[in-house]
Amino acid sequence: MVSASDDETVRVWYAEAGEEVRRLEGHTDFVRSTSFSSDGRHVVSASGDCKTVRVWYAETGEEVRRLEGHTGRVRSASFSSDRRYVVSVSWDKTVRVWDLTCRASWALADAMEGTAAGDVRRAGEFAHVP
Repeated sequence: MVSASDDETVRVWYAEAGEEVRRLEGHTDFVRSTSFSSDGRHVVSASGDCKTVRVWYAETGEEVRRLEGHTGRVRSASFSSDRRYVVSVSWDKTVRVWDLTCRASWALADAMEGTAAGDVRRAGEFAHVP
């Protein structure tokens, strides 16, 4: 299990025992969202700091990639089922799709029209990411 925290950390837990396994540190503002990749090897986190999304190795806690491009705080992020993409939603009213294989990203401008922000489940409706 993985959790987000106002203390700027991401925590990986052994759920059955209720024990913290690893603390992922590096964000400089509250962490809004966390999610495991489908194979459990990576964690993605969304934060208000510098409007970033970060990808981590779950086993070591090492930051693998910092994804920057939103102009507002990032509300939520999640991996696609094939682990090729990360989809994120921001208070800037965009959904951003990040291709982790070629390090490209693109925004679905005004995808969240009429709202301050949404969550990734809703973003998936717009992003059409597998």
